[in-house]
Amino acid sequence: MTSQAQVSDTMPAFPDMLVNPFESLLDYLPDYHKSPILSDGTIRCGETEFPIHKIIICAQSKFFLNAFTGEWKESSGNVLSLDGDEVSTVEAMLRFFYTFDYDASAATNGNTSPMVFNVKVYSVADKYDIPTLRVQAKEKFQKAVETCWDMDDFPYAIAEVYSSTPPNDKDLRSVVVAVACEHMQDLCAKKYSLTS
Repeated sequence: MTSQAQVSDTMPAFPDMLVNPFESLLDYLPDYHKSPILSDGTIRCGETEFPIHKIIICAQSKFFLNAFTGEWKESSGNVLSLDGDEVSTVEAMLRFFYTFDYDASAATNGNTSPMVFNVKVYSVADKYDIPTLRVQAKEKFQKAVETCWDMDDFPYAIAEVYSSTPPNDKDLRSVVVAVACEHMQDLCAKKYSLTS
């Protein structure tokens, strides 16, 4: 018979887990983002492949739960193709699954403004049924718009809101309308070039 002292000597010491197991989990979970260690699936976006852990992804999205447990043509075994989305937006979504955050300032290596990028992340969160990401993207969008409404890309952010969200979704639309109304005189005085 093994004594309790012998058993505890063979177990790894996780003092943080004894205090707060959820905090410890949240501390270590980001280490698995983009890691093939224990990965049991892949999300493919264009030529880019991301190793994923289905339990992490599916616990936060009914879409991915259905995709990996159903017989969808988009998912071939353990690989799910998301070819209709931008790689940077998919990367932000996947980062969120593991860290509960994403970095809008690093959007597509500086090619997209944080305002526009947050709209794209919001749209992906809506598309893939990720309510917590949707809330965070709205909050980040609102902060960006409130501080950057006078930048040249504000009209592009408005256009992205209206082109990438359904008409009945007022979350982002109400933000741009409120900010535009608040700064109407300044915005009307500004000359924008909206050519692509």
